[in-house]
Amino acid sequence: MIWPAHLISLLALVASLPFSKAKSLDVWTPQIEIPNSTTIWSLRNPPYLVRWNTSQPPPEVSNYTGAVYLVHNNLIDYGKLPDHPLAQGFNLLSGEVEVQQLPCDTKPGTYQVDLLGDSGNWSANFTIVE
Repeated sequence: MIWPAHLISLLALVASLPFSKAKSLDVWTPQIEIPNSTTIWSLRNPPYLVRWNTSQPPPEVSNYTGAVYLVHNNLIDYGKLPDHPLAQGFNLLSGEVEVQQLPCDTKPGTYQVDLLGDSGNWSANFTIVE
């Protein structure tokens, strides 16, 4: 079998290219400390604090920019993502963010927050009241 010269050249070029291992990045899911099971947010009394533990970030984090979403009945309305975060654009290393207001359709009940950035993790259940 005769190989065309351009195919042999192409194979030689590909074989000579340096292949480097992709840099691995660590997934970081900092534990949310506030809100917690004793937290009560009042619909009439913003702002609200979301705080997480920053004591052990891995050496290489894939995304330091965070966003916080409200979770109700163990569901996030992904139809609203990314248009309706409670807060966004903050650095995960800051360890906390203030939520200035809740969505206008928020009703009293049991909720969680989802901290997104490098990964996503949910807080403990907490209560929102009138």
